[in-house]
Amino acid sequence: MMGAPTARGNPEEMPYHEGIVPSFYFDKTEVVASKYRACVDSKVCPQSHHTKKFCTERDDTKQDHPINCVDLHMAAAYCKSVGKRLPSEREWEYAARGG
Repeated sequence: MMGAPTARGNPEEMPYHEGIVPSFYFDKTEVVASKYRACVDSKVCPQSHHTKKFCTERDDTKQDHPINCVDLHMAAAYCKSVGKRLPSEREWEYAARGG
């Protein structure tokens, strides 16, 4: 089921409905900063918003941490560079609910 029942949730989560989710694969781990940084260094991916205090891309002590401070377009560029894609909303919700 997708969305939220009428008594719970926000208006944008309505209506609560059944969603068919075809088979798909999800990576087991997040993309780490060093992998995203390599994509940036190869000029395939745009640089993250790394100037903010807690961003990991340019912090040499956090290269094995998940990349952060990236937007949808940056994440999609990385996925494309490694022959993958971002999950759809339906796939993400299915996975987040333990599917």
